[in-house]
Amino acid sequence: MSRVFMVILLFLLILPTSLIAVSERIEEIIPFFDNYVQNNMEKWMIPGMAVGIVADGELIFAKGYGVKDIDLDEAVTPETIFQIGSTSKAFTSFLVGQLVDEGVINWKDKVVDHFPEFQMYDPWVTSNFLIEDLMAQHSGLPPYSGDLASILNFSRDEIIEKIRLIPPENTFRTDFAYQNNLFLVAAKIVENYTGLSWEENVKRKIFDILGMYESSNTAEDYRKTGNFATTYELYNGEITKLEFDGNLFKFPYVYGPAGGINSNIIDMSKWLALQMNGGSIDDNILLSGEQYNFIHSPATLAINNDSKIIFYCQGWIYEQRKDYKVFWHNGGTAGCKTMIAYLPDDDLGIIVLSNLGGTELPDLLAYVLFDLYKGKKFEDYSAVYLKSLMENPDEEREENVEITTALPFENYMGDYYNEFFGKVSINSDEEHLIMNIDGKNLSFDLYHLNRDNFVIDNSDIIELNGGVISFVIDENGFAKSMSFSEGIVTNGIGTLDRVK
Repeated sequence: MSRVFMVILLFLLILPTSLIAVSERIEEIIPFFDNYVQNNMEKWMIPGMAVGIVADGELIFAKGYGVKDIDLDEAVTPETIFQIGSTSKAFTSFLVGQLVDEGVINWKDKVVDHFPEFQMYDPWVTSNFLIEDLMAQHSGLPPYSGDLASILNFSRDEIIEKIRLIPPENTFRTDFAYQNNLFLVAAKIVENYTGLSWEENVKRKIFDILGMYESSNTAEDYRKTGNFATTYELYNGEITKLEFDGNLFKFPYVYGPAGGINSNIIDMSKWLALQMNGGSIDDNILLSGEQYNFIHSPATLAINNDSKIIFYCQGWIYEQRKDYKVFWHNGGTAGCKTMIAYLPDDDLGIIVLSNLGGTELPDLLAYVLFDLYKGKKFEDYSAVYLKSLMENPDEEREENVEITTALPFENYMGDYYNEFFGKVSINSDEEHLIMNIDGKNLSFDLYHLNRDNFVIDNSDIIELNGGVISFVIDENGFAKSMSFSEGIVTNGIGTLDRVK
């Protein structure tokens, strides 16, 4: 037997763990999975989706489902552009890892040594905050701290500057609490050392090298290819279109390093393949194995129960399920939902893009695919989740609350201030109060709810509609302060004192 033949025979013997084995298994389950995607997309009221499956560095399945725009009835394709939301965070941690590889910074360096303007609420925390803490989600801040600022036309620099005003909710480096604003600080360090914007760094160091030529990271570029998804969200049970010039569509780009990338299945498959190959593509090492491992190492425990253990890493999430482990991150903008995930032990990954905000289906599809591939007993995650939504609907306001009349509108009118929001003015017309945020070109109608509580309505920022503004009245019968409800902002920054 020749040496060449023996090598070929050896290759055939190990073939079940190779790409062909993965591909063959995927081909077996694709018909069922494909049908599952189509059926459940309708149940979740999602207008359009795109799904890509990657095995051993190759995109082996790519398909569009539904429509890009309900009115135009144009089909989604694998090339259709969506907002990918917080899956953008992994791009930012990748850029930071490249700086570590270059010897410019170290994960254990103090943030203030590289960005002196950085401040947390507690001076001790400020001086001890490390670069590795910025993207590990254990800052001690309340979840989603100050995110409203990105919707209210605050700039990145303003958001960073206002982090110091947010009181902590937990002890630094203990509990998991999801943040977006600290990724802006990580990006600022990258910008300071490269002399390029975060957007340009992503383009030059990732997009261009991987050939992600249809991807971008600005609102203006979202529609440049001509093949893009109109974005939607469910509001009062109805599919509502988000306008491209509105704040809800644009806010992810303010939070760019935390959620501002636009992409499609074709391009994202290249990014996913890079992750599945440990930070290298062909012979090109974009990130060392050391930094790749650090970025994917558990940093903060998020969930620990009988079915899974989940840790946040650095822009990635590590999950140990009963039968397999998975790296993933989802992303949600007001009008899109994304899931990117891969099995590190099986050379299998998935990308799911959709143009409906708030849906859980993209996440569930990843687990359906992985379970099918691993030969687990089928579990209809979508049906289980939809049933839970039916059994536990969002709590509504109590119907038996006694409705009392408001004070005269002039008793609430005036200027209110805190350091986070700046000046907010309350005026009125004959029917309702009007709230204006000074310098941000934003106003909201406030309709009476109960005595000194008013509900936001008719706002272009749909997510604020239904939020409550409450006034505290002094001994003379005039408002002395106003507060945003906890559903709108996090604890500690939502109260403004009357100054005029």
